[in-house]
Amino acid sequence: MKSAVRFLLIFCLIFSIPGKAQHKVAFKLDAPANINSVAVVGDFNNWSHETHLLKFDEPSGIWQTELILNPGTYEYRFLIDGSMWIKDPQNPRWGGEHSNSILVVKSATTPEIISMRPTTGSVLQNPLVEISAEFRSVIGDAEINISETEVRLNAQPLKFSYDAHRSRLTALPGKLKDGEYEVTLSVTDARGNKIPEAHSYFIVNSVNAPPVAEAGYTIIAAVNSPVTLNSGVCYDPDRDEIVEYNWNMIAKPEASRSKLDSRRKPFPQFIPDKVGRYLFTLQVSDGKAKSAVDSVDVYGFIRREYPVYLELADSTFYRLFETHIESVSVAGEFNRWSASANPMRDYNRNGVWTAWLNLDPGEYEYKFVVNSSYWIPDPSNKRRIPDGWEGFNSIIESKLNLAPIIRLDAFLGPGKIIFDASNSYSQMGDSLEFLWYQDINNPQRFELSNRQRFSIPQPRVDGMYYFYLVIRDKYGNTAQENLALNVRQNRIKIQNFSETPDWSRDAVVYEIFLRKFHPDGNLKAVIQKIPYLKSLGISCIWLMPIFESPTVHGYGPSNFFNIASDYGSLEDFRDLISAAHAAGIKVILDFVANHSSDQHPYFKAAYKNPNSIFRNWYLWRDSQAPAGFYVYEFYNDWDTLPNFNYDNPNVRHFILESAKFWANLGVDGYRCDVAWGVPHDFWKIFRRTLKSIRQDFLLLNEVLPRSVDYHKDQFDMSYDTDFYGNLLDALDGKKPLSAIHYGLMKTKKNYPMQAQNFRYLENHDMERFISRYGRHKTKLAATLLLTVSGTPLIYYGQEIGLQERTPMMKWDAPPDRELYDFYKRLILLRRHKPVLRTGEITKVVTDQEDQVYAYLRSDSTASFLIILNFGAAIENCILLLPDRLAQHSQNQTIKLENQMNDELFAYKISPDLKIVLRLESETPYIYRIENSE
Repeated sequence: MKSAVRFLLIFCLIFSIPGKAQHKVAFKLDAPANINSVAVVGDFNNWSHETHLLKFDEPSGIWQTELILNPGTYEYRFLIDGSMWIKDPQNPRWGGEHSNSILVVKSATTPEIISMRPTTGSVLQNPLVEISAEFRSVIGDAEINISETEVRLNAQPLKFSYDAHRSRLTALPGKLKDGEYEVTLSVTDARGNKIPEAHSYFIVNSVNAPPVAEAGYTIIAAVNSPVTLNSGVCYDPDRDEIVEYNWNMIAKPEASRSKLDSRRKPFPQFIPDKVGRYLFTLQVSDGKAKSAVDSVDVYGFIRREYPVYLELADSTFYRLFETHIESVSVAGEFNRWSASANPMRDYNRNGVWTAWLNLDPGEYEYKFVVNSSYWIPDPSNKRRIPDGWEGFNSIIESKLNLAPIIRLDAFLGPGKIIFDASNSYSQMGDSLEFLWYQDINNPQRFELSNRQRFSIPQPRVDGMYYFYLVIRDKYGNTAQENLALNVRQNRIKIQNFSETPDWSRDAVVYEIFLRKFHPDGNLKAVIQKIPYLKSLGISCIWLMPIFESPTVHGYGPSNFFNIASDYGSLEDFRDLISAAHAAGIKVILDFVANHSSDQHPYFKAAYKNPNSIFRNWYLWRDSQAPAGFYVYEFYNDWDTLPNFNYDNPNVRHFILESAKFWANLGVDGYRCDVAWGVPHDFWKIFRRTLKSIRQDFLLLNEVLPRSVDYHKDQFDMSYDTDFYGNLLDALDGKKPLSAIHYGLMKTKKNYPMQAQNFRYLENHDMERFISRYGRHKTKLAATLLLTVSGTPLIYYGQEIGLQERTPMMKWDAPPDRELYDFYKRLILLRRHKPVLRTGEITKVVTDQEDQVYAYLRSDSTASFLIILNFGAAIENCILLLPDRLAQHSQNQTIKLENQMNDELFAYKISPDLKIVLRLESETPYIYRIENSE
C-alpha cells in the first residue's frame, strides 16, 4: 500500500441533461502527490482500466472526471496506479461478490428512502417495535406498488400499511422476543421503478441481563516474567459492550511487592516476584448492571532460562560497509523475521552491540538488520545456508536445555484417579521436586500431594477438571505438563491437551472447493464422490468455507452459523459427515476467526452507525490520522474482510460459540484461516474449548511463515512452509537440493515431538505445481511429499493434473489418467506401509548431490530407499549406503524391489558400502529393501 496518507473519495450527481434520461456524474479523489494515475472502473465501462482516467487539478490537488450515465445501479472501484483496487470509502453502499461500491443514478421518478426505522445497529428496550420507512415526497404521479413492495423481518414477510400523503410505510410485527432482527425492504412504484434493497439490523433487549465475568484459567508462571490476566472470555448475553473492568489482587505471597498494572483494562499485567500463589478477582459492567465476581490464581515458581548470546562489533561492520552502526537488531525464524522485535544494544559503549535471546531448543536461521537497511549474516558465525535471495542466513543452535523430562500418566482405579509421574527424570541426575496444582475453575476441589505418584477420589460433579504439574531439580531446571479430566454422567475421560490426534498423523488430506469440485457444487455432490475419494486412499476431507458468504470462495462469512444456500442445508452437512465417517474418512472445516465479510450485518451496522453496539467489534482507524484509504482495519489488500477486535470479549465469545456449533455437528477438526492474525491467548482458550468437546479434534493453523509459538497449548498441526519453500527454492536454483533435507531435520529439532506438520505442493492460495514445473517434476515432488513424515495434502484435481488454480473438476474425461494412477499408487503405498509415515529418515549420500536427493525410511519392520533424480539421466550414480543396510545384504548384494512397477533388482555392494545405479532423467524411485520386513 502507498505511504500512509488520508484520502477522500466521493461521487456526486451534478445535474440532469435537459430532455434526456441521462445524468452527468462526477467522481473526485483528494490524493497525495505520490499517486501517478487514478481511474474509475466499473460495469458502466466494462471494467476498462483506461477508459475513464481522472485528471489531476494541481491548484486544488483533486483528481476528477465526469461520466454521463443512464439511471440505474452500477458497481465500481477506483484503480490507483494501475494496480491498487479500492472501494469508495465515502460511499456507505457496497455489495456483490467483490463488495464493490454501489452507485445509484436516480431518475426523477425513482423511489428513494429518506429514513428507515429502527436505525441499523440500534438496541431497543421496548419489544413493541414499529418498522417504518419514509420516501422522497415527490415521486411523480406514480404511487408505491403495494403488491410489488415487500417488508421482511428475519426473512419472513410482514404486513404493512402505506400512507401516500406522508409517503410513509409502516409495519407492526407485534411484541418481539429479545434477540437480533434484520429488516429487508424492497420497494417498487407503479411504473416499475425499483429502489435497491434496504436493510436495518437491530436488537431487542427488553430485559437487561448482567454481563458474565470470566477471569480465565489458572496460570503457572515463572517468577520475574510478565503475566497477562485474561478477561477475554467475559461476555454480555445482550451483546451490550462491556464498559468497565475491575481487577483486584486480593492475595499474594508474603514479602511480595508485585502490583497489578492497568487493572481497569481487560488484559492487565503484573510480574510475580516471589514463589507462591497470587489471587485476583474480576467484576465487569455493561453500564447498566454489574456481573458476579469471578476469580483466577497465578502460581509463581523459579524457572531457569538458557539465553543465546549474539554480538556485532561496529569495527567489523565498518570494515565491510564503510559506515558506522547507529542501530542493529536480530531478525530470524524465532521472531518471524521482525526487524524490530529483538534490538541489540551497545551496553558498554565500546562499539560492541549485543543481545541475549531466550530461544526454545532448536536450530534457527537469522540475520542482523543494521541501520534499518542492511540485512547481513553474522560476520563471526561461519555456519551459513543460502537464503534463496542470492545471499546467506546465519545459523544458530540453542541446545543447552537441561529441563527435566516429564513422563506423566493418569488412570482410573477403584473409586479413584491415579496420577503417575514416576517415570520422569532429571537430565542432571539429581532428585526432582514435584509441584501439583489444580485449576481454580474446577467444579470440585481436591487435596493434592506433591509426590510423583498419588490419587484423588473420582469427581462427583460433572465438568472439566484441569491439573498442572511442574517438576524441578535443585538447579532450578523446570518442566511443565497438564492433564484434564472430562467428567460426564459418572463417565470419566482422562485427557492430555498437549497430545495431538493419532488419526491426523496417518491422514492423507484432500482439499475440496465445493463450487468447483462437482457441477452440482453442493454437499450432496461430495457425498456422491466419497467412493472416489476412498478409492484414491483419502482419509480426511478439508472443506473450504461453507458459511453464508457473498464471495465465491467463502472466506468472508456473512453468517457464522449457517451454510451457504447453494451448498445445501445443515441436514445435508450432517449427512455428509455420516457418509464420510462410514467410509473411514474424517471431515475438517475451514474456520474463519480473524474477520467477517464487510457484508456481515454486524459490520454494516458498525460502519453506518458509529453508536452501534457492534462498532467495537471491529478495528477502526483514527479519522484524523493519515492511515490510508479506509477507516477500518484489514490485512494485506483484503478490503472486504474487516478485522475483528479481539480486545472485545463479546467478539471472542461469539467466535467460540460458532466453533462449538460446528464441532457439535460432528466435524473432526478445523483448518484455522489467518491464524496469525488472532492473539495467542485466544487460541489457548479455543483449544481448551474444542478439546473438551472431543479430545481428538484436530486444530490446524495457517501461519505463514510457520512459528513454533503456535504449538504452545494452541494448535496440533501447522503449515510446513519450510518444506514448501525449500522445495521450490531448490527447483528454481535458489538453494541446493540439500536444503530440502536440512529443512526436514531442522523441523524435527525445532518443534515439539507431538507437533504435526502439514505438507503440500499446492492449495487454493497457490499456483498449481504442475503448471509451474511440469509433469515430471510434479511426480518427483509428489513422491517426496508422500514418502516423508508429516500429513500430506492433495488439492482437488491435483491427482489428475489440473492446471488452473480453481477450475471445475473434470469427471468425464480426466486430463491425465496415468498421473491419477501414479498418485493413487503412492497414496495407497503410504497408507499400507507405516514406515513411510513414521519411520526414521536418513540422508543417503550420492556423487550427484546437485541433482539427486536420496534418503532411507526405516523402522523395526521395514526399510525403503527413495531416490529422486531432478536432472538428466545418469549412467552410473554412486550411493553410499548407511551402515544399517549392511544387515540386509547377502554376499555383498542388496536386493531392491521397485514399488511403482514391482520389478526386483540386485546391486553389488562395494567394501565401502557403495552401490552404482542407472537413473532415468527426472524420475523418482521407491525401493523396498528385500528382507527388511
